[in-house]
This record gives sequence, C-alpha cells and structure tokens, in this order.
Amino acid sequence: MSHLTNSDLKVPFFTELSEEIDFATLLDIRTNDGFVSVRCPYLKLEVFHKVPEFPQLGPSLDDIAENSIDFSSIGNFGFTLGKYSEIFVTSYNEEFIPCFVQFNDIEFSFGKVTPLARYIFNSNFNDDIHYHWNYLWSIRIWNCPKELIENIILNGIIAMKNINRGVIICEVDYNYPDIPEDVLDNCLEMSIDSPVLDIEPLRLYYYGAISQDTLMRILFFYRVLEYYSVLNREREADAIRRKSELSPREFLAKMMEFVKKDEKDNLCRLVTRISNDKIIEEAFTRKIIISKDSKLLAKNLYEFRNRIIHAKINRGAPMFAPSIFDESNELKDWRFIIEMLAEEAINISGTRL
Repeated sequence: MSHLTNSDLKVPFFTELSEEIDFATLLDIRTNDGFVSVRCPYLKLEVFHKVPEFPQLGPSLDDIAENSIDFSSIGNFGFTLGKYSEIFVTSYNEEFIPCFVQFNDIEFSFGKVTPLARYIFNSNFNDDIHYHWNYLWSIRIWNCPKELIENIILNGIIAMKNINRGVIICEVDYNYPDIPEDVLDNCLEMSIDSPVLDIEPLRLYYYGAISQDTLMRILFFYRVLEYYSVLNREREADAIRRKSELSPREFLAKMMEFVKKDEKDNLCRLVTRISNDKIIEEAFTRKIIISKDSKLLAKNLYEFRNRIIHAKINRGAPMFAPSIFDESNELKDWRFIIEMLAEEAINISGTRL
C-alpha cells in the first residue's frame, strides 16, 4: 500500500476543488449552431447537447444521450462515456480519503465528483438539498468494458472496505443526504491481480456490507458461501469427468460418491478449505469453536445457519430469534466470522478475469 498524487492518475481526485471554484471552468465548453460541446481535457472525451432553455440548469440527461456518441446514463447513479464510467457514492465511515485500486489495465479511483460529472448531472442537482457539489464523492473507472462495470465497482468497493473506506452507491437526485467534507491530498493504493467475474456473489457481498441489520448481513454473506459451495462441487465433477485414466467402473464409483454429497457436505468442504489461520484464530477467540479446527468451524457454522434460517423447533438446533431490544453477542460474533469467510471464498474460489 502506498500513496499517490493526482499526477499519477488518469482521473484526478479533485480534492482541491472548493466552493469558490466554478467547475465549468475546468472544462472546454463551446457553443455553435444551437449545440454545445463539452470536452473533458484529462479524459479527452466529449459530450454534446442542445443549448438548454434554462442555461443555469444545464442540459438534461436525455438531451446528452441523444446527441453524444457512446454516452449512457446509469439511472441517476452515474454515467458511462466511452471507456470511462463514474458512479456517485456516499460513505458509512466518518472520513473521506481518496483511494486508488488497479485491476490489470483498469483504473478504479474514489475521489470528489469530477467536473464532467457535475456538468452532466447539474440539472439533477439542487443547492437547497445537496448544499454544494464539493460535498459529493464518486467512484471513477477508466478503461473498463461496459459489461464489466458492475463487477469492477463491486470488486473495488470490497477492496476499499478492507482499508475502512466503506461506500454505498447512491443517486444524485432531489432526495440525497448532505455529506461532510474532508479534503486530503494523498490516497491509498492497492494492486489486485485480477478482478472476480462472478457477479451474483459480488452483489450478495455488497448487500451484506451495506445492510444495517446484523442478521441480514449474516444471511447475505452466508449466501456467498452457499454459492461457492455449489460451484466448487461443479468444478470437482468436471475434474472427475476429465480424468481419462479412470476406467468406466472407477468413473461411475467416483460419480456415485460425488452425488451422495448434500448441502451440509458441500458447505463444510468449502469452509474447511478456505478457513485460514486468521479466521480460525478469530473464531476461537470469539468462542465460536472450542479448538482451532476448521472442520469444527464448518460444523458449527452449518448448525448456526439452521438456527437462523429454519423456524421449526428442533432440539439439536434450537431456533435463533434474538430480542429486538438487545443485539446478541453471538450474532455479532458470527457476523464477523461469516463475513471473513465470504470474502475468502470470493478471493479463493472466484472466477478471475
């Protein structure tokens, strides 16, 4: 992990922007024959629109989309223009620090909303609600194929969360909370060999990370484990199929053994495989397991899963329904461990670019 400055990046952090600076002065804006061209110098990208009826409001998203090449809005969350995408975010941490993540040739950064995004979404912006553009931040992605944008966003959000920079994707519309300003010159840098392509578990992890309810977080993180427990079994079946040295009888025996595995076996195999020393130590410290044994952690996890998912009375696995007035310490401890396991499952079992 190291520190970068604006000069190292394709898209600057723009932490130097203040309320006194007119963001439009950082763009090349020209009017000709009833149309306006807006060029972004640092990206060398351009959008076009008709001269707006009310210039102080700026163009609509539909107008820009109709007259610009390779532009599309992502609802009120952001936009894509050529190889560039920008998504608005808020944070559930108290401070904002610029951040940079490199995914192969894809640049992912977190900083203040860029002048180009401010211009494009200015018609959605209201000073009485949002106070000032300088209080908003965004995720900026350069050189990413459109079909991988969501994957990269979710990979980046998970990476940022690991350095205590949790963010939530949000809209710039007339219903948006104010965000405190924190201007810093440096950023944190990480390098990730290759992003994960499995969009479903990335989405589940994201929903778990942003949920304010501990039980819901557990369920989303557990679903990540469930996804990879099944996927790993599919990979094992494929590996057996590809073993040319197996005789027909040996192949049949292997497959018969394979199909006998149930949901519990699949989960336990995954958890046993991905439980590293850090996870085991944490589970032992939190008294989730009485000995430092990955198989015991897998067994206890499955029993805990039954308690929170099933609403049937069972002596072996009593139903778990914590009081709404007092969050259970057991629940919080399991949330922490299952989150660690979910992230490790994505890192180890995820399909890479």
